[in-house]
Amino acid sequence: MTRKWITLTRCRTALLSRASLLCVVAGALLLVAACGGDSPTPTAPTPTPAPTPAPIPVPPPPSPPPTPVTSVIGEGNSSLPSSTLLYVPFNTTATGTIGVTVDWTFSTNDVDIFLVRGTNPCTIEQFNSNQCPFLAFSASVSAKPERLSVPNLAAGPYTVYIANFGATQESVSFQFTLTSVPGASVASAPSARFGVVKGFLNGTTRAD
Repeated sequence: MTRKWITLTRCRTALLSRASLLCVVAGALLLVAACGGDSPTPTAPTPTPAPTPAPIPVPPPPSPPPTPVTSVIGEGNSSLPSSTLLYVPFNTTATGTIGVTVDWTFSTNDVDIFLVRGTNPCTIEQFNSNQCPFLAFSASVSAKPERLSVPNLAAGPYTVYIANFGATQESVSFQFTLTSVPGASVASAPSARFGVVKGFLNGTTRAD
């Protein structure tokens, strides 16, 4: 009986040792699977690109202003006795720069020019007493020809007075121009619409 018990005890011990070994091996396998196995690497989220700002529209450059155009609005010639005043009325229908050029024959004579608004608004008495409302004048004793250029004058009637302060009769020629933007209408002064102011200049309006 003693031998059988010993034999059974040894068999049981051997079975327990094998079971323990199996448990250890299984546990080791589980540990390796948990720690050393390949685990998936988390994928970083793809960043969302910032929206491209819409281009700022660039306004077109401003159109250049139209180039002014110069038109002849009156011209003519006349004899002009000594100490006499010639008037030449004309009209414009556009705002612009009025230019006046007057030439004559003898450089020894002093011929001057005066621009006023209106149609022959001055008498010889007003002219001699400087009561005529001159917009501009050129009264040099030496310039030949005499010239005027008066900017920004509104459309309307005007008169140029041509004064011969010289000692002898003259033959004068004149030309009037208007410089304005394209498209503006201008009116010419008929060259026949001029005349002599009756009376004699006393020289008080001349520039010495």
